[in-house]
Amino acid sequence: MKKIFSTIFVMLSLVYWTNCLAAEEFQVQVRGRTANLTYQVIDANHLLISAKDARNNPIKGLGVEDFAVQRGIRKANILSVETLETSQSVPLNIVLVLDNSYSMKERRAVKPLLDALDKFLETVRPIDNVHLVVFNKKASIDVKQYDLHAKSFHSRSTSKLQQFIMESFDNRGLTDTTFLYEGMVAGIDIIRKMPKEDHKFLVVFSDGEDLNSAIDDDVVVSETEGISNLEVYCVDYMKGTSTNRFLKTFAENHHGQIWKAKSADELLRIFQAFSSTLLYRYVVTYKISDPPSGTLALAPAELNFEMLTLLDGSPLVNQVFFETGKSELSENYVLFTHINQTETFHEKSLSDLRKRYQHILNIIGKKLRMDPYQRIRIVGCNSNSGVENNNLELSRNRAEAVKNYLTKVWGCDASRLKVEARNLPARPTPDHFLGSQAENQRVEIVFDSGRMQSDVAESFVLEGRHTEELKIRPQIMAENGISSWELALLAGDQPIGRLLSRENRRHGKKMFFIFFSCRESQSALTHLIGGA
Repeated sequence: MKKIFSTIFVMLSLVYWTNCLAAEEFQVQVRGRTANLTYQVIDANHLLISAKDARNNPIKGLGVEDFAVQRGIRKANILSVETLETSQSVPLNIVLVLDNSYSMKERRAVKPLLDALDKFLETVRPIDNVHLVVFNKKASIDVKQYDLHAKSFHSRSTSKLQQFIMESFDNRGLTDTTFLYEGMVAGIDIIRKMPKEDHKFLVVFSDGEDLNSAIDDDVVVSETEGISNLEVYCVDYMKGTSTNRFLKTFAENHHGQIWKAKSADELLRIFQAFSSTLLYRYVVTYKISDPPSGTLALAPAELNFEMLTLLDGSPLVNQVFFETGKSELSENYVLFTHINQTETFHEKSLSDLRKRYQHILNIIGKKLRMDPYQRIRIVGCNSNSGVENNNLELSRNRAEAVKNYLTKVWGCDASRLKVEARNLPARPTPDHFLGSQAENQRVEIVFDSGRMQSDVAESFVLEGRHTEELKIRPQIMAENGISSWELALLAGDQPIGRLLSRENRRHGKKMFFIFFSCRESQSALTHLIGGA
């Protein structure tokens, strides 16, 4: 066996909603109903939330009591909820890509579309950022290596936006070719230049398949890569009853949807539905409390425990060793010859750890005398090699020697002491350790009570500086108080004992003290190593 020293550090942990990392995701719910939810983080205290029902329609009329927001394990306090149409704090970035090919005039859809766009622009707020993109007969926009047949316009004036649309759909502005993909790439390029954290909307209106673009739909898809906070909405006014597959997939892959207009008369209704989808979002103001902060003063800052271990590093707990082939108690142990000697025995007078271990049988005897109902198992073992090979009689004689000492010298009732015999111990010292054979020649004493087992083991763990009390002086600033606390003992980075608050207590912005007995710390340590 050997003697080791372990430095124990003390750590105070406050059970509280701790500060989460920026990478933690929000969890957003609408109480009491099923909803399809998406959100955008506006800033540290605001979320922009879209709530839709099973039919993809906006859920209206939600208030403070309807939302539940959580980040990591911390729940947010919802302070206010307002819709985008009434909010003046969150601008929208909208890019409208409009198909102004000549087929619109042929299908008598120009006026219904202009009326629908006028109604849509009436919902645009002064803080919103609107760009328009239409087809152009000449390649007038360069994006990377592409020359795009498109032109764009931007203004915060509704009347100027309307004027540009009217000019794009008069006889001079209409095109006799369809450059749908080129118009979409031009719109995506505008969006790419917007701030990364802003929410961006691409709205595509088309009355026909792409016929003349110099690029294909794969380019449209690839150009959106890396763009965050993008939603795509499409209005399909192409001939036929089926929805354009590419536009449908493109919209759904970017958190949006597509509407199919089967006639020009449906355009107004569809753009009104789109306006509702776009503007009926909720600006949710929330607050997540800051975690506690403060300082922690310890006196002393470290505890140094001494303990005895076996060769493999496991603690020596209630084990008595024998010489090879013998069953007599070794002269290395302090053995009393008469019961009178036991009356004056006090283990605390033994400040040296090795001297305490030499009195192991006397320490166990006194514990049994103090608790007359306590029972133990005395397990005799052998090294299972040489003269001790499969020698269960030797193991039993060793156990009987321990039992006889406890009954004759300490007066323990023999019925409380159960003798067992086996070859190797249940957890023998491995063969590759030099001296393992001698360590396995032992008797192990196991108390029926786990508490008593660890209590006896505590006798063989000493705090090197004889510290009996550890003073912890935390000064904590906690916005919402502290619900409970925990004191942890660490040996290196391994926790070996904890002291928890026995009741919930709330501490506000004030100082409080904790006194932690080193006897409790030893108990926590030995409870662990004692296998109780």
